[in-house]
Amino acid sequence: MAAPRRNFRITARTAIFADRLMFRTEDAEKKTICKIVLRLEDAEKKTICKIVLHSERETTMLKFSDNEIRKAIDILCDELNRKRIKQNVYIIIVGAASLILKFNLRRATSDIDILERISADHRLFGGLGQLLSRMGFHIVSELMLNLHPDYPERLEHYTQKEQVHVFTLHPYDLAISKIGRGFDKDMEDIVTSDLLSHIDMGKLETLYFEAVGYWIGDERRYEMNWNLFLEDYAKESDRSEPGLSEQTDLSHSALRE
Repeated sequence: MAAPRRNFRITARTAIFADRLMFRTEDAEKKTICKIVLRLEDAEKKTICKIVLHSERETTMLKFSDNEIRKAIDILCDELNRKRIKQNVYIIIVGAASLILKFNLRRATSDIDILERISADHRLFGGLGQLLSRMGFHIVSELMLNLHPDYPERLEHYTQKEQVHVFTLHPYDLAISKIGRGFDKDMEDIVTSDLLSHIDMGKLETLYFEAVGYWIGDERRYEMNWNLFLEDYAKESDRSEPGLSEQTDLSHSALRE
């Protein structure tokens, strides 16, 4: 009898986890076991990974902390440089990984988002998507993000290893992308990290609403996102400066007046 579809999906995720773990673990025994796992049949992969990591849930909850993100970036640079390319390659880290690396966001992330705009001759990098996936990177289309059209002019250099240059978004563009998306976690990431200490709120508002003019969708929703962000910002500020949120009307309509 064929295995239920649900069990197959769990097994597939388990195999992907074992593949990623080989890149990341410094435990020689786990690394060896995971190499064996990848050569076994699906049912055996599932069983052995449960033994190695104690529970199936852990295998689907891989998380990247600050040090693990740095390690993954170093390994990626090394893998790309092994091609002995003669041109510069530019990679842009976005999302929570940027906040964790540069602005003291105290949470882990399940993947490392990078823009699809990897600047290089794509003929040199067949299989790059598979390598990135194995290491926990997630390729994000520029068209799917809420970015200011001038964001490339503000990119910040993070590191360089030989021909590979890694960049992150500027603080303003990180904030704009998070506010534009508008999820609760995005707002929380902004106000609980050190990001806003690098930002002038007036300039952020100007750049944000400039960007809104280029985005597809109802502008009222993006204005609502801005006002929700300001509410969270005021609440967070009020924890350190009681009464601030009661003294200041920070809505976009009030600021325009």
